[in-house]
Amino acid sequence: GHAFILNEHGEYWINREGKAMSRTAGTWNKVRPGITDAERLTYYCDLMAAQLEAFRTGRAYTGLLFFCGLGSSNSAALGDTSDVLEPDVSSARTLSLHPYFKYLMENVNAPLGIVVDTYTEARTPGEAVSVPVTLVNDTGAPVNDLPVTLVIRAADGTVLWAERRTMSVAAFSPDDPGTATELFELSVPAYKNYCAECKELLVQAFYTRDGRTVFSQRKWTMESAKLSDSGLPKYSWLDTKELPHKYVRKEYLSVDPGETTDCDNSGNTKFARILPWLIGGTALVLCGAAAAIIIIKKKHHN
Repeated sequence: GHAFILNEHGEYWINREGKAMSRTAGTWNKVRPGITDAERLTYYCDLMAAQLEAFRTGRAYTGLLFFCGLGSSNSAALGDTSDVLEPDVSSARTLSLHPYFKYLMENVNAPLGIVVDTYTEARTPGEAVSVPVTLVNDTGAPVNDLPVTLVIRAADGTVLWAERRTMSVAAFSPDDPGTATELFELSVPAYKNYCAECKELLVQAFYTRDGRTVFSQRKWTMESAKLSDSGLPKYSWLDTKELPHKYVRKEYLSVDPGETTDCDNSGNTKFARILPWLIGGTALVLCGAAAAIIIIKKKHHN
């Protein structure tokens, strides 16, 4: 059969500042009315990460592409699509992905992927739920006895629930999809100070391997329910240093993105290095097309 590559998904387009595009404004007004540009940008990054994880887990595609690397971004948010770069694109050196988007994508595309394989956004405190956690193995070798943790945290990073399992997963091959899933059975936390109506909880699955922590996350918005005055659980086995970044709203726009452009010793990006070739190649194509038109016209005239 033929290999399929997914080259576009989402349809929740925003511009670089987080404004809804003219084509998607109606959708945003339905799914997230009244939010700020910063909140919309955050939600968009979370949504793109979750969609890519779902497609990767499904194993229907050979490759997954994000539609727009370097495109355009109308300041008035007019048009259909945009890229996810930082607003300053005045030179090749300033081209960088939005740091939160880059932070999520580095985890989504890890060779050994991990996915919180549920996509329900609203939850009721005390509700009994099953949370699937899936490993996706594209390392080329089996992974055995890997400690995997699922943790639920409040908006300030407080741990409300946690459990650790040991998982193994075969490598992807023509005979094996290279995935393995564990079901975590739990009750949605119902602590009065953290789980009131409209509060958000962060659900994170992660592992640490070869010195790197890789994670997947979902956000649950709490609905109205009876809450508990009981104290928080304690997990002596949980090393908080391993946890992915603290979930605090202000941190969305200040995550350290690390190196965001691939530069050579002269400070030029790969984009800057190939730009002259792109311009030259385009000019040659245009000249060739013009010459062909002239030849055709002459033959027609004769």
